Amino acid sequence: GCSDLGETITYTFTVTNEGNTAIYAVILEDPLLGGVINLTSGDDDSDGELDVNETWVYTSNYNITQSDINIGFVTNQATVSGVDFNGADISDLSDDNSINEDDATETRICNNASISLEKVGIFNDDNGDSLPQVGETVSYTFMVHNIGSETLYNIVINDPMAGVEMQGSMIPSL
Repeated sequence: GCSDLGETITYTFTVTNEGNTAIYAVILEDPLLGGVINLTSGDDDSDGELDVNETWVYTSNYNITQSDINIGFVTNQATVSGVDFNGADISDLSDDNSINEDDATETRICNNASISLEKVGIFNDDNGDSLPQVGETVSYTFMVHNIGSETLYNIVINDPMAGVEMQGSMIPSL
């Protein structure tokens, strides 16, 4: 139910010529997806010309990274560019819900921060008689596990039990 490292987001880009002349040398670029995205459908005549009211569709997959999971979303924006009949460069930034805006697409992904602490005690039979007595000790081992999907930082173990002396330091990341 949550995003895992290496799972994918599929982006679909729909490029439509809403002008009144053809557009030439059309290129869709997306830095997050590695640069130029290849056409997957639309240009049936393969002339490299995006005619008036013609639509081309591009798709590409993005592999979710640990950094994406840690922040809980992926932000992405592509640029389509071409040349009009006068040789002038034209371009547009992608938008997530409108042809009149240039907002980046933000895809929320589930992240799940969760930690587990295991405490194991071992009786130290200090006098060797196999019986626990006042003044003998117990050694505790603490094991910290990241059982969620995001990286955890600055982990400190505190034990309120009287007499427990902690050894070790903060765990910078897990």
